[in-house]
Amino acid sequence: MAQAGKVIRVGEAVYSLHFDRENEILLIGTSGGKIHVVDFRTSKELRCLEVHSKGIFGFYKLDEGRKFMALGGDGQTSLWSYPDFELLNSHQWHGGKCRELVAISSSLYAMATSSGELIVIDPLLSIIQKRFEAHSSGMTSLAIHPKKPILLTGGRDAHMNSWNIENDFEKILSMPLHNYAIYDMSFDPSTTILATASRDKTIKLWDASSMELIQKLDFHAGGHTRSVNDLLWISEKLFVSCGDEGVIVVWSLK
Repeated sequence: MAQAGKVIRVGEAVYSLHFDRENEILLIGTSGGKIHVVDFRTSKELRCLEVHSKGIFGFYKLDEGRKFMALGGDGQTSLWSYPDFELLNSHQWHGGKCRELVAISSSLYAMATSSGELIVIDPLLSIIQKRFEAHSSGMTSLAIHPKKPILLTGGRDAHMNSWNIENDFEKILSMPLHNYAIYDMSFDPSTTILATASRDKTIKLWDASSMELIQKLDFHAGGHTRSVNDLLWISEKLFVSCGDEGVIVVWSLK
């Protein structure tokens, strides 16, 4: 069972999180396009980066951790050096909001867009390899199965679709998970639990093998009173969530 703990607050809605376990640095993306760099141990802000005109929907580490990419609601991605946080470049992908990025090979990545298209890109070279419609009403989240060549996509339709990467993204399954848009999907480090977050203000924990619901977390459990936008596993027993009320909740599993 999950239980709420420490809370970190910022001045606007929080859309995305990324955690550097080695240095215990937390990246926080907000609705105003800001990237807050926070020391997770002390909750002290170290830097605030501003380059996007709209919200930051995701982060991804590249080039063996020496760079990271931020995904913006302005349709652009920004590439930064790490850990000195110098802006290296930005690119407009023309697919609506850039929602999430996951690696599908050593050089190729899948990106979710608000138009509903899945775009397969080389982010370092800013090249598009493939694009197709994954959710007709818009796509809001992505996850790669840690042990299988399967890509999971979440949409505004509240459904999770699964795709076979090795068979040219053949659709395998479509399954309703929430009442409204699925804003994030994240496997725990042991790959036994899939956590999902939604605009319906809830977090759900699923058995990753059977996709049976284990637990629903809402404001009654110390969770969010507005949309839940991102999830981040710190360890097998600890994860954090963020939402539109500008609150980051730390959850522990017992």
